[in-house]
Amino acid sequence: MPAPDVHIWFRPTDALDAAAIDAAVSVLSDEERARYRRFHFPRDARDYAAAHALLRHTLSGLGSRAPDCWRFDAPANGKPFYSTTANVDSNASVSVTITDVGASGVSPTSAALAVNGHQYPAAFAPDGGTGIYTFSVPLVDLGVAANTHASVNYTVTAADIVGNAASFDGGSIAIDNKPPTFASIVVDSAAQYAGDAGIPASVAVSDPVGGAGVDNNSIKVQFGGSTQFDAGSVTGGTAAFTLPAAQLQPAGQQGPVTFNFIARDQAGNLGISTPQTVNIDRAGPTFGTVTVP
Repeated sequence: MPAPDVHIWFRPTDALDAAAIDAAVSVLSDEERARYRRFHFPRDARDYAAAHALLRHTLSGLGSRAPDCWRFDAPANGKPFYSTTANVDSNASVSVTITDVGASGVSPTSAALAVNGHQYPAAFAPDGGTGIYTFSVPLVDLGVAANTHASVNYTVTAADIVGNAASFDGGSIAIDNKPPTFASIVVDSAAQYAGDAGIPASVAVSDPVGGAGVDNNSIKVQFGGSTQFDAGSVTGGTAAFTLPAAQLQPAGQQGPVTFNFIARDQAGNLGISTPQTVNIDRAGPTFGTVTVP
């Protein structure tokens, strides 16, 4: 099997003028704009707007939404959720600003992050030693059990050029391993539907308290293990469907058809409902031997 492609998008920001920055800000959410306005230095605000706008335009190039329609959920402290069960081969990204109060400056090679008995050097260190350091932490090393929530604390250490060391132990990585749950399922399993029918169905989907939140675009009906149907609408956590009977039951057959509701949360955890059944009749009447006296 060939290895998956890795695509990298970037945008130089030094030459962005006011119009380009305004265009970037125009596609941000209200929360992102509020954070943009809180930056003290104009260059930091510019880079923030450009980075978030680039993400939105990149996603729109790969999907079907406009750049300003993407929504990103995070816990109250602003950190993203990760799932160590849904994304076991992925990494958590941790960024920490390190500065030196003295004249010697930070030693870039001294920075390290320790978590759950593991230690990692910085994956990215700023030129000159002072600035934002980024650490890449394999999720598999965090040791969080399935179907649980956890905040895994980490410690970052660094030293200056002459060997003075310091540490920061106020950080944590938010882990959500609990999938969405399903309730208030409405499916008429007693009715007989014709082959040209649109079968109504609905389900309320929620994420356990303290989790990443449901990805509404992932709420679907799954039939036959692979065929999926999107919700016609999602309102207040309730997804409504109109299922095409002709795609659920082959022509010439009749009887019960089984499917599941599925959904993912923003951390990637997959929830699957109990099996649901509808009866679809696409078989015509049959005739026995007719004797004419």
